Amino acid sequence: MIALIGSAAVAVIAIVGYLDQSARLAETSDLVMKQDNEIAAQNAILDGQKAELEIKASELAQVQARTDALSEDLAEKEEALRQESIDAGILEAEIKSLNENTALLEAEVSALQSKIQLNELRIQELTGIDSASHRITVPYYGVGVDQNNQGTVFPIKVEIIEPGTGIISVDINNVQYEPGFQSAVRAAAVAASQYSGESISDKDIIVRFAYEDSGFGGELVKVDGSSAGAAIAAMIAAGLSDKEIKSSILVTGSINEDGTVGRIGSLEEKVIAADTFGAEAMLVPESQEFESNRLDVIGVSDINEIMEHLTS
Repeated sequence: MIALIGSAAVAVIAIVGYLDQSARLAETSDLVMKQDNEIAAQNAILDGQKAELEIKASELAQVQARTDALSEDLAEKEEALRQESIDAGILEAEIKSLNENTALLEAEVSALQSKIQLNELRIQELTGIDSASHRITVPYYGVGVDQNNQGTVFPIKVEIIEPGTGIISVDINNVQYEPGFQSAVRAAAVAASQYSGESISDKDIIVRFAYEDSGFGGELVKVDGSSAGAAIAAMIAAGLSDKEIKSSILVTGSINEDGTVGRIGSLEEKVIAADTFGAEAMLVPESQEFESNRLDVIGVSDINEIMEHLTS
């Protein structure tokens, strides 16, 4: 009996052990299945990522190819622009050269026109045509700069011939003037006409620079732009008004047809020249008036103020 009980107990223990192992095996099998499922899911995700990577790589290749193409196109356009810039620079240089040649030709044309007009007047004088004409001569001085950009004083003489046809000419000797100076002389004549109330359409006016019998020849004098306009206007106005100009006072400045005085260059050099010349005072554009320890520098705004200082 005891043996039977012992055998039954052994059998029970064996059964319990078997059941325990079966339970553990079932748990292990479930865990393995879950891991397999998770691996399968991860593999699916990985496959999707690989597929997406291939797509992105293809897109990247396309973008890179487009970038390379655009970079090449940009380089070509930059080279074209550089070439166009070079071509534009060449054209600008050619235009500048042509403008300079045009300015020189205009100056030569103006000089030739003046000489032609002067020759016509001299022919009239020599042939005795219009022997009843009346001539007024007004001597004075202009202020300019020489070849070394030093101020210098040079003679000017204005001749007014009546009757005439409104000719206004410039006779030069050792004087260099810039393009447009002829028009500045005409503006001076118009301003003088308005000041005096005398018409210039029935008169001929000759402006002579550095005439040979003055003793001022030799050096080339440069009249920068229209800086002698104020002096010429005063001389013509004096001739039309039968007034005398004081040579002890010099004037520099451009002149407009309405009689207003404009700015000029190389003012300090001209003041030094006027002082060396022995002038008592120098009339300058009002906007350029300054203190000088050499002589009185007086600012003027128009031809009326100029004539107040220059005439008695």
